[in-house]
Amino acid sequence: MDFSFFTTSNKSGYKTSEKWLKKNHPDLYEKIVKYPINEGGTSFKEKIYLYYHNLNHRPKCIKCGEQVKFRNRFDKPYGDFCSLTCANNSKEILIQRQKETISKKYGVNFYPEHKDFIKKQKETKLKKYGNENYNNTDKSKQTKLLIYGNENYNNIDKSKITCQEKYGADNYSKSNSYNKQITKKFIESYPDINIVNVKKTGVMIKCDDCGEVSEITRQLLYERTKRKYNPCLKCNPLGFNQRSGYETELCDFLSDMGITLEKNVRVPNTKYEIDVLLPEYNIGIEFDGLYWHSDNCRPDDYHINKKTSYENSGYDSLFFREDEIRDKFDIVKSMVLNRLNRSAKIFARKCKLDKINDKAANSYFEANHLMGRGRGTCYVLTFNDTIVAALRLKRNKNNDYEISRFCNSKFLTVTGAFSKLLSFAIKDKKPDSIMTFIDKRYGKGNYLKDLGFRYVHIYPSFWLVS
Repeated sequence: MDFSFFTTSNKSGYKTSEKWLKKNHPDLYEKIVKYPINEGGTSFKEKIYLYYHNLNHRPKCIKCGEQVKFRNRFDKPYGDFCSLTCANNSKEILIQRQKETISKKYGVNFYPEHKDFIKKQKETKLKKYGNENYNNTDKSKQTKLLIYGNENYNNIDKSKITCQEKYGADNYSKSNSYNKQITKKFIESYPDINIVNVKKTGVMIKCDDCGEVSEITRQLLYERTKRKYNPCLKCNPLGFNQRSGYETELCDFLSDMGITLEKNVRVPNTKYEIDVLLPEYNIGIEFDGLYWHSDNCRPDDYHINKKTSYENSGYDSLFFREDEIRDKFDIVKSMVLNRLNRSAKIFARKCKLDKINDKAANSYFEANHLMGRGRGTCYVLTFNDTIVAALRLKRNKNNDYEISRFCNSKFLTVTGAFSKLLSFAIKDKKPDSIMTFIDKRYGKGNYLKDLGFRYVHIYPSFWLVS
């Protein structure tokens, strides 16, 4: 068995799974595990690469000689540098690479030398100034000579002197005044974080849990705060798999309602591990990050195969994206309770039918539907003068229509709402046909067959991230 075994027909990456290889190819597994590697902390996937390439250690950084991290991929397993610092300190190498790339792509060392660039530049100058060779150097010299008495005047030195006299540093961004100002802005932006100081390289924060002070980059502080992660690098070090505050909050919400749950459970007869399992209901909940669960990182059929595997093992499942949990958390909680049959209930026969305008419809669906407002004419059910369910019908072409949105109000189940609203819409529009979509991440659509709908097609990919 050669290395190509791991690089072909392995989109989901199951062949590099330690458990899978141990079960299906125990002899090869033993060789890889016992293969002598000088460095510690190597992942099983990296061990596979080192074993098949007869390497006992990782490559070294061409700048500082430190170990280069494994990229968790086989096509380009290691870079030339161990960090961005080393890469940024190797400008000559990077410039040479840039030249080689541009030369290969355009046949010149620098793109401004390319004929297309030169042609576009001349066209712009001719259109703007009436001269394709226009250059404002002469005008610049005349202005400097007139104002400063020197056609080559440059005020950088004067700027440094002014800053030194005014702020005690040759650049305002290096001064204590700037540091106090930017620290104040960070404290205002992150009122729940104990900001100690803001530096050029990052932000110094003090953890309320452990009391330690650590330095975190501005971008990482923003991302962790947005997702309700603990920003402390000691309590939550880089690479540590910690659930977001929203996921923890949903689990706490279910626990407070007396619902038993288990986290990170391997589903029997599948290769998957479900994030949260509700054993009393045989229902699992998945929390999917936008990047790692997008089509950039997963095959098109990954999520639908995962859901099908759960169903074949007797488990229902709900898949929620990171942004849905973050931005529409109450709707997510409502959908979970609805699936558990724990929502308040009323009957559609006790409700009144009505139509509402687009503005009111947009507001209702933004507040109650995971996918937002939708389009089309909006039909609603009201109970005690309050909207409790709504359906939106849009015309696609000719007299063919599509149900773009349907939902009940949060934390409420209106029994018979869909059929009653659909009948109302049909009487109003008298369509030749009506179609709709069911998001299989959390929907089933079993009730549609009883209402005359038939299955047409299934789209395997859940979503794209650019």
